[in-house]
Amino acid sequence: MKRFFELLKDKGIGPEFVNILLGLIALASLVVFGITKNIFCIYVIIFIGAMMNIITGLSYVRRADKRNLGYCMVMLGVVIIVIFAVWTTLI
Repeated sequence: MKRFFELLKDKGIGPEFVNILLGLIALASLVVFGITKNIFCIYVIIFIGAMMNIITGLSYVRRADKRNLGYCMVMLGVVIIVIFAVWTTLI
């Protein structure tokens, strides 16, 4: 696993690149939802939004001046995923 992270770091793939990729996937999912009205697309968008919060929060945790904001963002992502999981099991 350490080798994998070193490879990502060498290629310059960081949290910003992952957030851009997740944003493009969310945009594609939103377009597909607009065309097909498939509720699964909304599930994908909610999950991607939570993951973007977690990734950005983890990058802020490494910085001393934004550590508290990072913890809040990670917790918000986790709370969104938990609420989403509870909501989907009740439907």
